[in-house]
Formats: sequence, structure tokens, C-alpha cells
Amino acid sequence: MRSASVQTKFVAAQVVSLRDDPKFDERWLEKQIVAVRDAMPSFFDLLREESHPAVRVVLGHFIFVYIHPYMDGNGRVGSFLMNTMMASGGYPWAVIPVTDRNAYVNALEKASVGEDIVPFADFLAGLVQKRLAGEPLPAVPKASPRRRALKQLNEVTESRTGALS
Repeated sequence: MRSASVQTKFVAAQVVSLRDDPKFDERWLEKQIVAVRDAMPSFFDLLREESHPAVRVVLGHFIFVYIHPYMDGNGRVGSFLMNTMMASGGYPWAVIPVTDRNAYVNALEKASVGEDIVPFADFLAGLVQKRLAGEPLPAVPKASPRRRALKQLNEVTESRTGALS
């Protein structure tokens, strides 16, 4: 009998809290795990076989987010993959500004539901064109009051823990 893959264990650990949800369907989760496990090798094959870096960037980001292998963070990981593919193709690093999040999500939606990848390709091309024109990366948004409070709490906890050692 084979042990569960690391990915399966990771997903299983993330859904423990979902079991309390009356809508939670364990069969759906099992199908998702199998679908992701089957889709990821094809995803990497597609990236290896595509010779044009711009096509790799668009398809790589879109397909990764479409496969949705994680419970959370797919957009962030997809953006990181997009940037590594951009850098390997000679393109500048690009960041999707918070102010453009709706346009990003709408373009992804048109690609997945409307089966039209052109708006998503145009969206990413626009980011690259801005960078090539010398526009700096967008500033990181200021931390919310909640994040500042958590940071302060961590600092206090660390100072107390350090005092005890």
C-alpha cells in the first residue's frame, strides 16, 4: 500500500476544519485531490514544450490558477510563477497592483468561463509594457490596523520569550 503524497497530506491538513461545515463533501475533496494530482504533470509538460516565453507566462499563470492546487494562495503562487517565467524569458518582473485586482479577476474569468484568453494576455502584456516603459513596481500597501496590532503582539511576545531564556 502506498503512502499518501505530500500534496494529499497538505490538502487534508487544510480541510480538517471544513468537516464541521454541513456543505462539506468528502467525495468532492477526493476528486479534487485526484484531479490536481493528474493535472500538475500535464501543466509542467505544457510549460516545458512551449518555446515562446510570453505564451509560457500567460498560459502558465492562467492554467496554474485554473487547476487551483491549494486551498489558499493560488493567485500569489501563480503570480510568483508568472514572474519567474517572465525573468527566464527576459521580461521584467511585474506586480498586479491592488487597484487592478478586479480587472485581473475579470480577465481570468473571461479566460476560464468565456474561453477567451485574449483579455488576460492583454492584461499581462499591459503590466510588462508599463515596466518596459520605466514605470516602477507599485508600492506595497500600508499595513492594516489589524496587521500592525499583530506585529506589535509578535514583538511583545518575542521580547518576553527572549527575557525568559
